[in-house]
Amino acid sequence: MSILTTQRPASRASASFKWAALPIYLTAIADTFGGLVHEFLPVSLLIRAMLIVYFIAYMFRTNSPVGTSGSLLIWVVALGYFLFSPIVHYLLLLDERALGVEVSSALRLLYFPLLLNYLLKESEKGALGPNAVMGGLLLYGYLVLASLALGEWSGLGGTIGGRGSSIEAGKGFMIGANEVGLMLLLTCSFVVADLVLRSRSRVVGACSGIFVYLLAGGYVFTKSSLAASLLGTVAAYRQFMRGGPGLRLVVNTVLVVGIVFAALRIADYVGPLLDALAQTFFAALLDDGPVAFLMRGRESYIEAIVPGLVDHDLAGAFVLFGAGEWFVRELSVVPLGLERLEGTTFEMDLFDLVACHGVIGLLLYVMLIRMLMGRGGLWRAPLEVVLAIAGTLMHSLLAGHVLYSPQVTTILALVIVLYSKREVALNPRRPLR
Repeated sequence: MSILTTQRPASRASASFKWAALPIYLTAIADTFGGLVHEFLPVSLLIRAMLIVYFIAYMFRTNSPVGTSGSLLIWVVALGYFLFSPIVHYLLLLDERALGVEVSSALRLLYFPLLLNYLLKESEKGALGPNAVMGGLLLYGYLVLASLALGEWSGLGGTIGGRGSSIEAGKGFMIGANEVGLMLLLTCSFVVADLVLRSRSRVVGACSGIFVYLLAGGYVFTKSSLAASLLGTVAAYRQFMRGGPGLRLVVNTVLVVGIVFAALRIADYVGPLLDALAQTFFAALLDDGPVAFLMRGRESYIEAIVPGLVDHDLAGAFVLFGAGEWFVRELSVVPLGLERLEGTTFEMDLFDLVACHGVIGLLLYVMLIRMLMGRGGLWRAPLEVVLAIAGTLMHSLLAGHVLYSPQVTTILALVIVLYSKREVALNPRRPLR
């Protein structure tokens, strides 16, 4: 399998590609430093609201969304369904708060396919070159790290509580907590490769990547951020393996010795180590097994929400059209002992999609993504990128915060475009070597 590098050939795109990439640059800055002003000016939300309007207008202006000849009809039906459903829920509940929640839910869900359609279309036109796509990924990666560092050094960064851990963690100036770890996970491979390229020393660059992501993952201290630490180390190791036979021998020797030494030390301190882990979310792994660890808290959400949906008089309609996010959250309040207006969804993307938008919404969304992935994809993606995507999809299924998180889906869309059929066909050695 190929190994990631950020070496960039001359781009086929014209100078106008910078304008095509402008939405990425704006959202990257807003997503990583928007927490500074979010309390009184939700910059990230405002930018994405404008971008959604632009992406929809762009698609109908070009009259040729990515996909087959019938793709425009699929888009019209899907957009009509997801954008009309908030009005239906409002008419049923007659609550303006419900309308706001439903509109937000629909737009967050639609942002990913709308953005992916825009990026793929601009790529096909030659207006969005591989340099711009890679640049967007690296911008996100470095800004996430900068946000964490500046948030800690200034003392103004946000903190992450809960998570089944008594350890307080930081999230820099970013808004979400789960999203920070996923953003680290999706960008770490590209940043490690770029550090190697910029340092002009494989050893310095790879070691810097290991240090940076071990530090960042531990600082954020979520399951996804710790996975980013591990994946950053894997990416650095694969960079080492691109070196000469002498370097490979030294690295593998150090790795074996390090593993043996660590195993011996852990054996000596296994008791205190288990006690320390029991104070974190790893307690679920020790007490209840891997499934409970990965789905921490989601089982109680299912037990709280599903009976209210199944036993309702409109259960049949809920299956087809969904109950809406507002109603789903309301169902969770009493069983979970939550405050009014602080209810939760399943926080599992597939469950939330079906519960809020029904089987029809699920089918329409799958049709959109399948249609777009026919042009996108992960062709010849290196191992570390495949692992990042697999980890993100697992997080989506078991812990949510992917399909409904524009911060995560923006990076995911960039990765898909970078390894699309067209990009790999036109640049068979980019970004691989």
